[in-house]
Amino acid sequence: MRITLVAPGGPVPRWHMALAERLAAAGHAVGWRRGPAAPPEPAAVALLLRFEGLLYRRRGPSLAERVDPGAVAAPDGPADLTIDLSGGEAKDDALRLRFDGSPNPAGLACAILSDRNPELCVVRGDRLVARALPALEQRGRLGIGLDQALERAVDLLVAAAAAHRAGPVAAIGRAPRVSTAAAMRFLAAGFADKALGRLLRRDEAWNIAWRPRQPAPPDDTATWTEAPFAWLPWDPARYLADPFVIEHEGRTVILCEDLPFSTGRGVISAVTFDAAGRPGRPEVVLERPYHLSYPFVFRHAGEIWMIPETSANRTVELYRAARFPDRWELESVLIRDICAGDATVAEIDGTWWLFASTTGGHGSSWDALSLFSAPTLHGPWGPHPGNPVLIDAAAARPAGAMWRAADGLWRPAQDCSARYGGGIALCRVDRLDAEGYGQSVRTRLYPDPAWSALGCHTFNRSEHYEVIDAVWPTTRGRIRHGGTGAPRAAPHRDG
Repeated sequence: MRITLVAPGGPVPRWHMALAERLAAAGHAVGWRRGPAAPPEPAAVALLLRFEGLLYRRRGPSLAERVDPGAVAAPDGPADLTIDLSGGEAKDDALRLRFDGSPNPAGLACAILSDRNPELCVVRGDRLVARALPALEQRGRLGIGLDQALERAVDLLVAAAAAHRAGPVAAIGRAPRVSTAAAMRFLAAGFADKALGRLLRRDEAWNIAWRPRQPAPPDDTATWTEAPFAWLPWDPARYLADPFVIEHEGRTVILCEDLPFSTGRGVISAVTFDAAGRPGRPEVVLERPYHLSYPFVFRHAGEIWMIPETSANRTVELYRAARFPDRWELESVLIRDICAGDATVAEIDGTWWLFASTTGGHGSSWDALSLFSAPTLHGPWGPHPGNPVLIDAAAARPAGAMWRAADGLWRPAQDCSARYGGGIALCRVDRLDAEGYGQSVRTRLYPDPAWSALGCHTFNRSEHYEVIDAVWPTTRGRIRHGGTGAPRAAPHRDG
């Protein structure tokens, strides 16, 4: 397809060049048409980014940085599609971006300065084509927030170019103003949080819990914890997260991420229940030279398999239980050279599908869902042409195994709209095929207020049990504000 990019004259934001490269890599013929020079970056934004550069010593180029594009190719004949990046009004059938309702990227800065996830929309005229809700991993950093949002803007435009269909009317506002006072308040708050964190050595710690399997998965945000959970004993030397539960030969085993604070590198541990239903101590069953987490465990062809997260190694790895649960052998590397978080597989109507969160050069690992498919578990695995098929900080990253119900296929997803692992969204899969993906969020689960926890981000079930995790703030190794059902305060540890 021939695509014309309409860009402002003079230097252009680096993300414009990244978009052109992505479109060309997808097989499109890309040409440029230059318009009037873009208005200067708001002074308050430029000042804040300069201060951040001094305070945090940022490394590497920013997607918002303006660069000289050099000689760019003019359109080669009539365009099949025009993408207008100039920020002008919609006077034709071109695709345009709306940054939190504004035609100007300053809308992103205003949202971030207001501690709000910005909404991205691709519009055609006054019709909505695609929408995204990027995550903000570091809410006190404007530069990182802009980069993460602009990375997703590129993803959204590439997907819209592949399948540009108009939908409901999109709300379009005016370009907002960024005040110097707001920018300075943002910088001061970020600096204070950074200094206080160093002073108190604030951190977070996860723990996992179980309860008997309930008749049905949770469907009510307010009452889902009425059947109480039992928590594993708190260990001040480590945290436990990402629980998966499986029953085998009369034993119930929880596999989980086990992160010792002394190393900061996760391993996979097993917690085995005895005949009386009491859990034992976590025992390490898989360790690699890189971080492991999210031990997705499942049965297939008479064997027990596990796909732990190995994004630190830029792989998706398949392990087979040579002896369950304490001996695992690497069967194969399913996908290489990819930063894929929380890989979750399911066989659906004869096709294997793999769900994972993916990042890109500047994007967050919290907000983008990508799909891969294969004829067998062992592959070959290929990416979905629409990847990422979903950009939504509130319901993208996997949060446990999928399941079938009378009304269809369901998947738990992390709600990272306010923070990482803030809650769990239970989503019904409405469409899953080679051309597209769709889901609808039916329930959101957040920690019981009695836990005094900051969030939860994994939910799984077995024949007899359900498991969950939750996170608490710590200061110098001590749990703060532990509530009913929460781990007890850990002893103070120096060093």
